[in-house]
Amino acid sequence: MSPNLKPISVITPVLNEAKNLSILAEQKRLLQRVFSNLEAEQGSSSSSNLAEWILVDGGSNDQTVETAKDLGFSVIETTAGRAHQQNAGAKHANGELLLFLHADTQLSEAAIWQLLSYWQADPVQHRFWGRFDVKLSGSKLMFRLIERMINLRSRCTGISTGDQGQFFSRVFFLELGGFPQQPLMEDIEISKRAKRLARPCYLSQKITTSSRRWEQFGTWRTIRLMWRLRWQYWLGASAHELSQQYRNDQR
Repeated sequence: MSPNLKPISVITPVLNEAKNLSILAEQKRLLQRVFSNLEAEQGSSSSSNLAEWILVDGGSNDQTVETAKDLGFSVIETTAGRAHQQNAGAKHANGELLLFLHADTQLSEAAIWQLLSYWQADPVQHRFWGRFDVKLSGSKLMFRLIERMINLRSRCTGISTGDQGQFFSRVFFLELGGFPQQPLMEDIEISKRAKRLARPCYLSQKITTSSRRWEQFGTWRTIRLMWRLRWQYWLGASAHELSQQYRNDQR
């Protein structure tokens, strides 16, 4: 059975991403192609209104905004900050399902189909939420272990991160109050709030996220940093304090 044709909005926060927008444009066309195929199966003709992709720019000083508009994206301009940008995108979105996707993360056609299928089949759609399994873009064997640990950790804890493509029904996202306005760990915090009310949906089809963070700053150094920050957050450290630690460590 094909998923019902319900509107979906993909929301991507961007900052100085002009050079990478062609990849996002390919992703946008892929999403629209999936909906076009659904239309053909169901005899409808309204995919342009059912699959939108919103870019939320946080003050780029390159050609991100101009290039994005030329490529046919809906663009919102706001102040920087991932939580703030994603909330701004959700406010302007038309979709009943909101998918928050980082600029360096790529969907596959299989992942889109699986998301739409689970969304259509969920019996309690007003509290539908979850994430995808993730695959790192790099070819190192160590990255295969890292991605497996990320996916396993998420399944065991019910907590997901933005790299995994978090999605929410619009009504549930509004019920949660959107992403908390904090400079770091907003993805973990919204997961904690959401799982108190509903079980997350774990999608096995993988999306691919960039491994540049591990490659640029070192694999083990990045692993230690991320685990240390999450452990401190769990112990009660403020997101503002951890954000400063993160910036200092990345210099």
